[in-house]
Amino acid sequence: MTEETAEQTAEQVAERAAEPSGGPGPAASEEGAAEEFWEARYRAGERLFSGEPNDALRTEVADLPPGRALDLGCGEGGDAIWLAQRGWRVTAVDVSPTALLRGARNARAAGVGDLVDWHRHDLARSFPTGTFDLVSAHFLHSPVELPRGQILRTAAAAVAPGGTLLIVGHAGWPS
Repeated sequence: MTEETAEQTAEQVAERAAEPSGGPGPAASEEGAAEEFWEARYRAGERLFSGEPNDALRTEVADLPPGRALDLGCGEGGDAIWLAQRGWRVTAVDVSPTALLRGARNARAAGVGDLVDWHRHDLARSFPTGTFDLVSAHFLHSPVELPRGQILRTAAAAVAPGGTLLIVGHAGWPS
């Protein structure tokens, strides 16, 4: 596959995954609404998610050679940690500082703290720089307005030639 074909394929996948499947939740009424929402969710308990990697990540990435990975909406780090345990150098991104702190703590406890860089981005406004051998976005949905199509097109552009774009989502909007 040529570099151009790989880029077009990633772009096409991102566009298909960005198609609306039900409609957005409430609109973000002000700047920072996404961070406020997700911070409240993470602060409501000790752990929001299981800490285990998503099944689709294990299935689709298990046989890929390690390289540089970008984990969009990383939450508390289950996917990022799993990747790092397999030799990937991971840039983990979330809007919630609480989620990122938990993820960094979990990575250190798992012995891979030096393989994961934690970055806060509201993906509607900023995006990590660089290209990656794997760009992963699992369940990148939000009850506050999220320009998902734009984010996934930017994600597709961040895939290095010959790299992989992995997008996993709900068939419709989550409750």
